[in-house]
Amino acid sequence: MGFTLWTGDLRPFVLKECAKANCTPKHFELQDIKVLAEVGEDSGALQNAMRQDPLLLQKMSNAAKKVVEEDLAQLMAYWVGTAETDISKIEANNTLTVQGKQGQIQARLQMLPQNLAQTKIQILPKIEAAAKRVWEELCRTQAAYRKYLIRCGLSIAANTVKIVTTTTRRQQMEHVRGVGGNHRAKAGTDGCGCGFGDEVPGLERTLRA
Repeated sequence: MGFTLWTGDLRPFVLKECAKANCTPKHFELQDIKVLAEVGEDSGALQNAMRQDPLLLQKMSNAAKKVVEEDLAQLMAYWVGTAETDISKIEANNTLTVQGKQGQIQARLQMLPQNLAQTKIQILPKIEAAAKRVWEELCRTQAAYRKYLIRCGLSIAANTVKIVTTTTRRQQMEHVRGVGGNHRAKAGTDGCGCGFGDEVPGLERTLRA
């Protein structure tokens, strides 16, 4: 694409927004959320402008930074909070068996990485608008650049989600321990062959521009 506006792991910013909204996940552990925002232009005019004004990229990066670290993080926090609420409801549903709860929780968590990746649809136009405002400011004094249009790209890769020990798993342990002492939980598992830090398989989702 061209020049990097923002790159890194957005997870700390998402968890910060979750804490503000009182929706910090308790039933699962959020893993890395790799984000890359870039700006480019096909003719080379942007590269020339960068050479003439070394602060141009920094100005664009600062504009994109607010969108990524605040707007994108808030939107992702909404999806994390929604998943946490849904899982809490599953845990509280006493009509479900232990296995039924576990299956529904895993199915719900399989949706989360894709939910996070799809925030690109709402955020990319905001990043591009922020970068274009900086570009248009330059064009006011550099008429030669007015005919060139910059464009932005955004990629989001949400890694696997880990289930943490829940009430359901503690119930499994109590059940295993109570069956005549004949069934012993394997080290590092909950007695049903499931590790306490199990990853939900096949959850990595990447959405690129």
